[in-house]
Amino acid sequence: MFPLARLHKREVRDIAARIGLPNAAKRDSTGICFIGERPFKEFLERYIPRQPGEIRTLDGDKRMGEHHGLMYHTLGQRKGLGIGGQKDGDADAWYVAGKDLERNILYVVQGHDHPALLAYYIIDEPSPTQEHQKPEEIQRVYDVTRDEDPYHPVVICICTAALERTYINCYDVLMIDVYPVTDSPQPLETIADRMDHAWAATEGRKPVWFIPQTFGWDIVKGLEGRPTWRTPTPAQSRVMHYLSLAHGARGSIPYCYHVYTEHNAEAKKAGRWPWVLGGYLPDKQPELWGSLAEQGKEYATLERALLQPRFAPTVAAGGKVHAGWYWGTESGFVVAVNADDKEPHTVEVKAPEGVGTMGDAEVLLGTGEAAAIDGQLSLSLAPMQTALIALKP
Repeated sequence: MFPLARLHKREVRDIAARIGLPNAAKRDSTGICFIGERPFKEFLERYIPRQPGEIRTLDGDKRMGEHHGLMYHTLGQRKGLGIGGQKDGDADAWYVAGKDLERNILYVVQGHDHPALLAYYIIDEPSPTQEHQKPEEIQRVYDVTRDEDPYHPVVICICTAALERTYINCYDVLMIDVYPVTDSPQPLETIADRMDHAWAATEGRKPVWFIPQTFGWDIVKGLEGRPTWRTPTPAQSRVMHYLSLAHGARGSIPYCYHVYTEHNAEAKKAGRWPWVLGGYLPDKQPELWGSLAEQGKEYATLERALLQPRFAPTVAAGGKVHAGWYWGTESGFVVAVNADDKEPHTVEVKAPEGVGTMGDAEVLLGTGEAAAIDGQLSLSLAPMQTALIALKP
């Protein structure tokens, strides 16, 4: 429904707030709010006749199939296109990349990393004290970018929690980077705190993505003194990832793949960039890379939970056990993690309002134990253990 003429969503929200509308800060929805939880396509077909047209590739303009109506599809959509398993094609999924309303053509591209699906990353870790990085300056860049291309989101990374609200009008997607594995380690649970802060700062209006730490200076030669950051263990990597998901992360972009292997002190003295890139994560830190690869495979199962329209986190065991509840189109799922590196924990956590009756629980990922008991979820997790649990009515 946006933009409205030349007004983007954030501007409409600002107007709503100024005139006192109660839903000015209501969390975004990708569905149609007034139809309830029912099949979107079936609802539209009751009121809008089918308008069949061609599905064509954005690259090469090749005919791939037929759609039933452009109104049934959204940009970035992967499921429900009906063009999988093409003869002589590769295994990459197809995504909606554009619509030609005049010719009634649905354009698709192959592969999740196709440029037509990507976003604009306009600045990394801005600071209002730095030249050309004041919020009003970054907002001008944002406004021009969105005016020129309203179909692709603008993303920035903010490393200081207090600035998430300061730059609220400068991004569509907020990425946060929290690197707790240091020479003087911070609790991994700081990731949960930061995720909660980001959702509060954006008032639930914009998706929050997490950048997990996948680097360490302990492999860097030529450092002056002890390394500030240490390479996370596979267990730490997994816990960081699941902590972010348990607190609502809508995406994950690990940093970094290209690895720093040397620090040039002479270059630093001369005012030049001292860090030398000397390889890639699979070769330089294979154990960590193997853990990331396994976590990536789990998204085929995790997506059932992460695509649910409603979410709420709960915390137990003195802040060590975290459970992220996802529900809406299915009975519900829980992303659970025990961030304690020493003690196992068995806890009972109450479901958020709206989850519904829990008759049973099944562990889909991980080796923890879960059971629905008297309207609560009983969780047993070993130290540094994660799990995805499906709730059954």
